[in-house]
Order: sequence, then structure tokens, then C-alpha cells
Amino acid sequence: MVTLESCFDTSLRAMNFGEFKDGKAQQPLPPLLQQHEAELNQFHDYCHDLMLKILRLFAIGLKIDEAGGGSQFL
Repeated sequence: MVTLESCFDTSLRAMNFGEFKDGKAQQPLPPLLQQHEAELNQFHDYCHDLMLKILRLFAIGLKIDEAGGGSQFL
């Protein structure tokens, strides 16, 4: 019988990344990820920039008054 557990390594866990400063993670990275720190930093920056664009578009779509912060509100 095939089970979900037999298809995946159940020892894997989730991990959150904190802020990167000067291209370096501010928390210890697992050994497997240490060699990819620069790539993780680029991915983090890309996701952050994308999130800011999406929030700006929400603010524009919601027609937030410029006096209330306009497109920079969110």
C-alpha cells in the first residue's frame, strides 16, 4: 500500500527566513542551504519587491485618497 509518508521524507520541516543584511542571513542556515545563501538572498529580495508592487496595486485599486497615503498607503 502506498501512503503519503512513503512518498516523502517526513523528517523535513518548514523554515522561515528572516531579513538578510548585506547579503547575509541573520539566522543560522541549515548546512544544505549555506552554499546557496546568495541565491536565497536574491529570492528574498525578489519576493519582497513583488509584494511591494502588489500592495501598491491594491492601494491604487482601492482608490485610497492621496491625503491618506495614496498608492503608498499599504
